[in-house]
Amino acid sequence: MIEEEKLKPRIERIAELVRRLDSEADARTARAHARELVEAVMDLHGEALERILQRLRGAGEEGQELVESLAADPVIASVLLLYGLHPLDFESRVRRALENTRTTLSAYGSEAELIGSAGGALRIRVRGVDNAFTARTVKSAIEEAIYALAPDAASLTVTGLEKFAAPDFVPLEKLAVLAGDGGD
Repeated sequence: MIEEEKLKPRIERIAELVRRLDSEADARTARAHARELVEAVMDLHGEALERILQRLRGAGEEGQELVESLAADPVIASVLLLYGLHPLDFESRVRRALENTRTTLSAYGSEAELIGSAGGALRIRVRGVDNAFTARTVKSAIEEAIYALAPDAASLTVTGLEKFAAPDFVPLEKLAVLAGDGGD
């Protein structure tokens, strides 16, 4: 945590950067000042958020429950992730996302499991999918759940659906042949 005497100069620096941006004519310098301003504001906000979370955690079980409740809100979770303050680690968020898909996937007779998460590169294995429609639906549900709770995932690979990876596009000429038209 930053000590109080160090916060005041940061706040003063933010005010100075805003003044500079207001009076800047050179675009390159303005961009550099804007970048520094954003970094200074993020430092201040990050410090404030960290202090809020520390106080909540220090309030015992009720405080911890409140932290978890806040982290369940998608907007708050995004901000906590931005500042590196989310209470759940990456893999826990991924596992929770997969748990959230359990009902949807089981309705299609399928299930998903995390088989790897090295470096934020997720590998999910799906079982029980028997057709292309289900494969698309299941994959979409998994992707949506993962990116909602773990937007910091570097990549997402879903295995077990490879045999349904045929292109969805059917050329019009093929449809005419299938319909018995013969193309004439």
